[in-house]
Amino acid sequence: MKNYRLLLTLTVLAGLSLGAFGQEKSPALQRVDDPWYIGIGGGTSFGQCTFYSITEEGIRSWGLQGGLFGGYKFNRLISLEVGAQVGGQKQFNLDCCPYWLGTDGVWQATQVIDKDGWYFDDMTVPTRWFRFAVQGNFDLLSFIKGNERWSLDLSPQISVVNTVSKWTGNLSNGQGYHEELQPGQWHVGLGGQLGAGFAISPHWKVGLYGGITSLLGKRFDGIPTNVHKTNLIWDAGLKLTFTFGNNKKKKEAELAAAAAEAARIAAEKEAAEKARLAAEKAAREKAEAERLAREAAEKAAREAAEKAAAEEAAKYYHGAFPTIYFADNSIKLGPETEKLKEVARIMQEYPKTTISLEGFASKWGTPEYNNAMTEKRMKKVKDYLVELGVEENRIYPLTNMGVDANAKHSADARRVEIAPVDKDKAAQQREELDEIARLIAAADAALASGNSFAILYYEDNSTAIDEKDMESLRKVKAYVDAHPDVAIVMYSFASKTGTDAYNQQITEKRLEKVKNCLIEMGVPAQNLRLNVGKGVDTEAKRNREARRVNIFTIEK
Repeated sequence: MKNYRLLLTLTVLAGLSLGAFGQEKSPALQRVDDPWYIGIGGGTSFGQCTFYSITEEGIRSWGLQGGLFGGYKFNRLISLEVGAQVGGQKQFNLDCCPYWLGTDGVWQATQVIDKDGWYFDDMTVPTRWFRFAVQGNFDLLSFIKGNERWSLDLSPQISVVNTVSKWTGNLSNGQGYHEELQPGQWHVGLGGQLGAGFAISPHWKVGLYGGITSLLGKRFDGIPTNVHKTNLIWDAGLKLTFTFGNNKKKKEAELAAAAAEAARIAAEKEAAEKARLAAEKAAREKAEAERLAREAAEKAAREAAEKAAAEEAAKYYHGAFPTIYFADNSIKLGPETEKLKEVARIMQEYPKTTISLEGFASKWGTPEYNNAMTEKRMKKVKDYLVELGVEENRIYPLTNMGVDANAKHSADARRVEIAPVDKDKAAQQREELDEIARLIAAADAALASGNSFAILYYEDNSTAIDEKDMESLRKVKAYVDAHPDVAIVMYSFASKTGTDAYNQQITEKRLEKVKNCLIEMGVPAQNLRLNVGKGVDTEAKRNREARRVNIFTIEK
């Protein structure tokens, strides 16, 4: 378990180091002036094995330890250090272990008659140890800008430790005091230190430290019992550190660079002052010239504006356009093409003029048939005008007015009326066309990449919305609530079964039902920007996948 803790500590330190290297100007990566250091340290030592220095009664004996160390600081965060320490402490029995140990080293639950030995409670186990260690130091305070004196080092350590222990105490048979020296043992130690330091001068630093070393192998006190599994040495104390290795040439170069920088700043200030005075004079002269030029420009602008207004007004046509009539059950233009040629001529003569188309039907036929026929007739008129050279974005909007119930004759009802759009409305229409083009492009891109916000699937010949689809619509409502400016675009597709007219009709019905459902949920109508019936999806592998409505969320 202790090894896992050490591994976790090393992982955290590695993360801190990588984080520092990931910051280009992190203070932790600054190099120090005196990278080499040596020092001495010393303090107290405790043992924790089968016998303990700290028992239920508290600290029974203070051990002593001390040593030398030295290292190199790669930067303010990381340094590598080696050190050698000697120390010793005494360990005592815990109340939990009332055992007996013979002088032959055999552990017993009770005293053996005619044999020398100790009760654990009568024993003391002094231990002397020597440690050679290598450790990495990570200064956690190096990340703080402006901190040059304080340090807080977290230091994982690996070491080689030699321990020598002896058993001492009064023999249980009353034959006096006896000592039993145990053979020395070598251990690999894993552990670390936590230390805090303060720089009292540029080269001297004092600090406190505390550490723990877990010894691998046999327990260092040599007591042959498995009651306790710990094998630790604790140490704490003071240390004094001296840093050195400053580069004199580097300091001289820094001083020279500082002097050059000061001279540069002074020269820049002098040049800036001269430039300021010259700029003020030039500004006064320029202001006067600008005043005279402004007065002349304002006069010229007034004259130009009046002229431009007159020229702009001349680009708009304010007269009437002819009405285009159609035969029964027909979208053919026939002789009406002459009227449209005149319309195209007027549009070319007045390049800023835009027109709207309004389509009407007679009362004969079903509403579905009449609406479809009106749409086709308006499209026929628009396509022919585009063929004659009229820009498509100048023909908008196309409005299906339905049946003209007031027409005296059916021939008068079957028509498309053409009307000029006033200047302000035309500008608004151009903006609407640009926005529609943007929404369609964004929806097409999302469809191609498979990024629909929601998809609703339908049974054959059905417009019903099931509970699963209602859950999708509730998610759309929640998204609109969180993003009030979002635009909702919906595409509807049909399977390849059925006629084109029927498929177009059912896709539009599905779109209308989804739209009304969202509005009833509380989605503002202005967010439902565009509904497009796309007709048959020829790429769908199954009819079930083709009968659907794709919903896209387009940000503003």
